[in-house]
Amino acid sequence: MKITKREIIFFIAGILTMLIIESVYDWNGTKTAFQNGWNDGGKVLKR
Repeated sequence: MKITKREIIFFIAGILTMLIIESVYDWNGTKTAFQNGWNDGGKVLKR
């Protein structure tokens, strides 16, 4: 069974589509998680 370039492109497009849909659907959770990660990352760099 050979995996073609077309299948890989559609697989990646599907993953990106699901990521976008999830981000839009749970925008408040996405925004809060991003801000928490951003702030925690800044604390690590300041040490």
